[in-house]
Amino acid sequence: SPIMKRVRMKTYTQKALQLMEECQTLAEDPGFKDKAEKLLNIFQSDLFQALLDIQTERQTLDFIYTVCI
Repeated sequence: SPIMKRVRMKTYTQKALQLMEECQTLAEDPGFKDKAEKLLNIFQSDLFQALLDIQTERQTLDFIYTVCI
């Protein structure tokens, strides 16, 4: 269902962020750590989370539209 898809997407996103944080913490290369931190900041930003919500909402609406027609 679209709602479960939304929940799964959030779960996958959270899991990916956790793994990325672990990689960043364990990294020895300072350049990698800096780049990983910048990427994490983007992914954890309100803007990125809002874009994920919009994408998921769009997919839900597309699904509803195809089922109703």
